[in-house]
Amino acid sequence: MAKLKTVREFVSKYLSHVKASKNASTLKTYTKNLKPFLQQFGDRDFTDIELFEIEEYFDQVKLKSDGTEKAPDTIRLLMTAFENLQRWGLDHNQLRERIAPPMKKPKGRRRERLPNEEERDLLLSAASPAFRLIYKALRQSGCRPNELARATIADLQTVDGARLIVLTEHKTAAKTGEARKIPVGAKLGTLIAASIGERTSGPLFLSPRGKAWTAESLSKTFRRLRDRNRLAKDLVLYLTRHEHATQVYANTKDIHATARALGHSSIQTTQRYVKDNVEELTTNQDCVE
Repeated sequence: MAKLKTVREFVSKYLSHVKASKNASTLKTYTKNLKPFLQQFGDRDFTDIELFEIEEYFDQVKLKSDGTEKAPDTIRLLMTAFENLQRWGLDHNQLRERIAPPMKKPKGRRRERLPNEEERDLLLSAASPAFRLIYKALRQSGCRPNELARATIADLQTVDGARLIVLTEHKTAAKTGEARKIPVGAKLGTLIAASIGERTSGPLFLSPRGKAWTAESLSKTFRRLRDRNRLAKDLVLYLTRHEHATQVYANTKDIHATARALGHSSIQTTQRYVKDNVEELTTNQDCVE
């Protein structure tokens, strides 16, 4: 590989590497989170950037336009994108040494509660029929929003007598080397059938305009419905996965089965998704003699 010099060259070559080795969603994430770094340092020689400049960059980029700090998850993604770019440069002999040492990242937000029935009813009553279908399907399947948004009719398969949504591109594909297989039970199947109708190709779920959903458009729609009903800001679309995990674990008492349902490669991740049922904990406590 020819020796790279500018940040622009580094970012371009790194994103080509991501495109070749990871899924489209990962490429989109890294492209987005390296964009402000590229805007700040694009024409600079990467090896001339000083540590204090990197520190100042993150001091600036972690703030919103109103001066408040961005969400911890967002800051983590920005830091991770830079560190992976730097690590790639070291691994491919484009950098002789680190520009910045490993950074202390903020802890991700821990979502401590789930929507209650009243909140769900308010969201669904104000939603379009198209959003109601995919929102219910997200809760029923435990899919990541971008997984169900990308899933197509062609991804519906029958394997060993079981009906599945089979996705070759997904978040943990690089770790597991396996397709994401999402079981389609009776309830999820009914939602899919209602969405597909007579169609034989295209996305499983369509937006009100008949276009494919994206994770961004789903989240934006959810926030609009939440804010219209003056519901708490800690309600986010991704909680559908937490709801699914909590229900699966409540039914199975099996963290490994719950991890498989969510497509996790580690049960440590799954444990963050399962919410304690206080009533159940009290009952269990009272069983002790």
